[in-house]
Amino acid sequence: MGAMDVMRTVNEMYNLLDNTTDQYSVFKVETVGGVYMVVGGAPEYQHDHCAQVAALALHMLQEVAKTPHTHNLRIGIHMGPVAAGVVGLKLPRYCLFGDTVNTASRMQTNSKVGRVHISEKCAHQLEKFNFTTTFRGKLQI
Repeated sequence: MGAMDVMRTVNEMYNLLDNTTDQYSVFKVETVGGVYMVVGGAPEYQHDHCAQVAALALHMLQEVAKTPHTHNLRIGIHMGPVAAGVVGLKLPRYCLFGDTVNTASRMQTNSKVGRVHISEKCAHQLEKFNFTTTFRGKLQI
């Protein structure tokens, strides 16, 4: 693929993900290096934040499957405390920091393509909202 084709495809994908994200009570934090990051429960707390993120993840997989391009979408979810705030003056950004963010990132990088990889803590929470989860096996994360 040429550079312009790559840019056009990536732009289409991000627009698709942005439009899907807008349907849930989540906040898009950033898009860096092909990673599209959202947070549930921040900057405003939501009692069902984990369920909102999980429903979004499943919806994203469905929407991406409809596109004509081949994508290697991997999704990872973890839940827990984070430090958050706006950083920078030149290009201010709402950023999240902490082990929860790092663990979510590791969930994503260890996910199988076209799947949602969640932590055990997240699985227990999602079961309260009638999500069905499958144990993948123990992984060194």
